[in-house]
Amino acid sequence: MLPIDRRRGQRTAECRGHFLSGYTKHRTLNEAEWRCLPLLVCARLCQSLVYGTQSYSLQPENKYLLTTSYRGWPLLHTYWAENKKELVTRWKRLSEQ
Repeated sequence: MLPIDRRRGQRTAECRGHFLSGYTKHRTLNEAEWRCLPLLVCARLCQSLVYGTQSYSLQPENKYLLTTSYRGWPLLHTYWAENKKELVTRWKRLSEQ
């Protein structure tokens, strides 16, 4: 298991907040969508990690396929450990700026 840099995970969460800020300028999210968002982000990250792992198992000579996993698995652990209500609150605050 790779070491987890919680500060990097927090910065990444803030980046998502800024991304959402741009998105919500064009389309507002209702409360149900905000509540679902952390799980959807996590699911998408999992999908990327699993596809990368599966691709690498088919092409073990292609080390490039591991690029996402080096940072992705620690990020997933950090992200999953975060309080989702606080995360959504931070994202909403960033999207209102």
